[in-house]
Amino acid sequence: MLGSDGWSMPVRTVDFRAGGKGRYEWKSPDGQHGMALSSEFVEVEHPSRIVHKEVFDGSSQPVESAVTSTFVEAAGRPTMTMVIRYPIA
Repeated sequence: MLGSDGWSMPVRTVDFRAGGKGRYEWKSPDGQHGMALSSEFVEVEHPSRIVHKEVFDGSSQPVESAVTSTFVEAAGRPTMTMVIRYPIA
């Protein structure tokens, strides 16, 4: 999740509860390039489901996506499914 080789994530904050906020920032090895994402947790149903909204910074028209992650175990193997919904323009 860090991007290309050498990229770092110097900022990662997570308030992991419904209504909590998250912030992630990535930087290139030379520090000249980067990107950032803000999120808000809508549902946190431990241990089976997380729903959050996310927006990448730097766009003149930010697009908020809805992300639903579910976690199940079958035959002793954990499986995560992530569905990202983008608004229709």
